[in-house]
Amino acid sequence: MGDWRLISLPQHNRQLMRPEADRAFQLLNALNPAQRKQTVLNPLAYPDIVTGNQRRASLDRMDGLRFADMDENQRAMFLDLVRVYLTNYRVTLARQQMSKLEKAGLDELRFVWAGDLTPVLGEGKGWYYRIHGPTMLIEYDNTQNNANHVHTVVRDLTNDFGEDMLEQHYRAAGHGKP
Repeated sequence: MGDWRLISLPQHNRQLMRPEADRAFQLLNALNPAQRKQTVLNPLAYPDIVTGNQRRASLDRMDGLRFADMDENQRAMFLDLVRVYLTNYRVTLARQQMSKLEKAGLDELRFVWAGDLTPVLGEGKGWYYRIHGPTMLIEYDNTQNNANHVHTVVRDLTNDFGEDMLEQHYRAAGHGKP
């Protein structure tokens, strides 16, 4: 039996979620030094998605560079990155999500980075970024398997996938503890 690692598979050298990585690096590289200082929270990437698989996504603080503090070109790049994620939705849902973002105020969206500042795959230099606002959370993490394994999540903070709607009803309607 040969070494299975030497077999060239059709997936070899493919990069999943390349637009999500490319656009994030474009935005990161368009930031001036002061903006980058606000954006890059840690020189080492977080080992995985920060919010994990909790029922309700929560972060202690709203860190990062605000959309309102970006110039016109950077804002266009930032929205382009958000739209890359939304294009994976059905058209109607994508429009609804964009409308929610706009109604909540795009100025409150934030961009956070942790980890390596160069897009080199498979060399153990991972990176993480987050887009966070009042209604949406996007996390992208490429740290596992020597920075050759991507995780990403998009969560609607107004209708999160893990929320317990029945528990909310009991509490709101005064039925006592479920």
